[in-house]
Amino acid sequence: MKPGVHARKPSDDRSRNRNRRPSRPPTVYKALFDPQPEGGYTVTVPSLPGCISEGDTFEEALANIKEAMALYVESLAADGRPVPPESRLVVEIESPSGPPSRR
Repeated sequence: MKPGVHARKPSDDRSRNRNRRPSRPPTVYKALFDPQPEGGYTVTVPSLPGCISEGDTFEEALANIKEAMALYVESLAADGRPVPPESRLVVEIESPSGPPSRR
């Protein structure tokens, strides 16, 4: 073996992975950022009821909701409860111009 090159025993990887939970791909959730009159944002994740956060800037609100989501999912897992799938469909629809007509 060359100097400075170290080989790991195959058992090293197995023992290290023994205590890890099998990872699953992350679920992508839709979050609603509501601008507040006093500034900042309130953020909710409709598919995770009660998962709400806020921030003075968009970036802060985004970081805060990511942390809230991680804690929410961690709490569900600790309680042995399933993590809900994303179930919302968001569609942007342009409103017709002008007031609605009366018939």
